[in-house]
Amino acid sequence: MKNIKENITTMVSFISVLTVFIGALFGIHSYVGNLINSKINSPEVIEELSLKLRPFLMFNTDNQILYNKGAFDEYIKNISFEDVKNGIPKNIIIETKIHLQIAPMLECLTYNCYAEPKRDKENRWNYQLISKSYLELEDSEHIKDHVFRLEIIK
Repeated sequence: MKNIKENITTMVSFISVLTVFIGALFGIHSYVGNLINSKINSPEVIEELSLKLRPFLMFNTDNQILYNKGAFDEYIKNISFEDVKNGIPKNIIIETKIHLQIAPMLECLTYNCYAEPKRDKENRWNYQLISKSYLELEDSEHIKDHVFRLEIIK
């Protein structure tokens, strides 16, 4: 009888210790998971990741940087315009500080055109702006500063 009581006491103690151990592991797992989620979802971490993963900038035909999200500081050396008629450039020259294997993506934000990239030199890209609609290009003359978005593709 005494032996059975000792065995039951030992089993209950073992199960209690095992339950406390499993509960502690679950608690640590939940704490670490919540800590990681709070760090990943913090605005500072998201901002840092976006600067590194998708750097871009917005500029206008007055050669003003309107918004820089990490692209100008690290990647862009110079932006220049060629063949400007009525405030609309036909070519945009982007010189980079480092060699980029893939052409940065240039978007026209104020009129309907697309930019066709061509590498001039190792760190220089020539974008020919081609209007999707002749009438729209003519109608865009009343816009003083045309705005472009340049995204670095990694």
